[in-house]
Parts: sequence; C-alpha cells; structure tokens
Amino acid sequence: IVLLGKTGSGKSATGNSIVGDRVFEESDMGGSQTKTCDNAKACIDKYILNVIDTPGFADTDVPHETVVKEISRVHFLAYSGIHAIILVFKFQTRLTDEEKRAYDSLIEMFRKDILKHVIILYTNGDEFERKAERHGHGYTLESCVHSDKNPQWFKELLKLVKNRYLIFDNYTKDPYKKESQRCKLLQTILEVMAGTKNQPYNNRYTKYASEMFEEYEAQLASGEERKMRASSLSIIKASDEL
Repeated sequence: IVLLGKTGSGKSATGNSIVGDRVFEESDMGGSQTKTCDNAKACIDKYILNVIDTPGFADTDVPHETVVKEISRVHFLAYSGIHAIILVFKFQTRLTDEEKRAYDSLIEMFRKDILKHVIILYTNGDEFERKAERHGHGYTLESCVHSDKNPQWFKELLKLVKNRYLIFDNYTKDPYKKESQRCKLLQTILEVMAGTKNQPYNNRYTKYASEMFEEYEAQLASGEERKMRASSLSIIKASDEL
C-alpha cells in the first residue's frame, strides 16, 4: 500500500493512522519530514498490510526530480507488486498546480494502468465534521468531492478511479473512530483487489526487484554468504540507478 501526496497533505499522519502507531515522521509547517521511502506493517482485521510512505511532492527544500527519483525506489519496498496507491489530499484545500503535478508524476512513474489501484483519501476529517454540523444534512463529502469548484483534471481522475474516495481524521482520540477508518480503508482496498482479480500492479522495475529478492532469499536459505553479500549490494546499486 503506497501513500502519495503533496507535502503537508497529511500523508505520513495517514500512514500512522493506518499502522496504528507513530512510525512515520509527520511534516511540520516548514516542509516535509519524509525524505526517503519508508515502510511499516499494519494489521487490520487479520490482514497484514505493507504500508509505504514516500516523500511529499512540492517540497520547497528538495528539487522535484530528486523527489521523483526517491519515490521510484518504492518498487524495492513493494517488490511483490502494489495492491493500492493511496493518493492523499487535504480536505477543503484548493487543488492547485502542485496537486496536478503530483498526479502527473504518478502517471509518469507508474503509467495509467496504476489508476485501477488508486484510492483518493482526504485528511482533515475533523474540519469536515465541523462544517457538516454547521451546514446541516445537505453538506456531504460527496457534494464536496464533486464540487464544481474542483478543476477538470480532478473530475476526470475521480471517474478514472471509479469514485473511490474516503476521509480520515488523523488526530481523533476516539478508538472506535480510529478503527472504523482503518476498516473502511481495508474494505476499499479489498474492493480494488477484487476489481483487479487480486493482481497487484507490476512493471519492469517491480518484476526486476522481485527477481533479485527471490535470488537473495534462495541464497539466504542455502547459506551462501558471499553470494548473499553480492546480491544485497546489487539490490542497493539497482535501487540507486532507478
């Protein structure tokens, strides 16, 4: 499960909510804390998820090309394939060219086939609930997501991902709400997997990484220490060359 989003969108906080622990560094007002891809395991309703956090797009401290190169290394953390991409947006934040750039980079790195696996996730769920209380029953997440104020590229994205979206409150103290959010995300991921016949997204990089790790694990099982060391160095080198 790969998390992608703009710096400040709440991407790493969402990762922490999914895992159920503070394992990913969250961004402050100055910029992204996530500089490299990182992963952690989450257990939800007996399912084990490999949750991968990535550097944020539009980080003023890091060139865009550097961010894209680092995110490309996600293939080595998801070498068995990617079952879902969680595209994170902050609720009620105007969608700008920076968000469009993040979306374009997603397509550039993974190609349009990845959209079969994309889920849109809004953060700032507490703000949504406050507004819903003020405005009444007519104010729904659906009405916000499909607002005419949203740019055309986002409307097209919604169609391409078959209107898969949900919202998280990453700072709630309510244990029931925390678990409910996690279970709802899991259900959406399972729907994505059913729609893709349980086939994860793979490209030449994930396939290459998978082959390298299979070779490494075979050597590990046979105790061939010298070859293991060579294979691990090859994996690191291949990651650097992506």
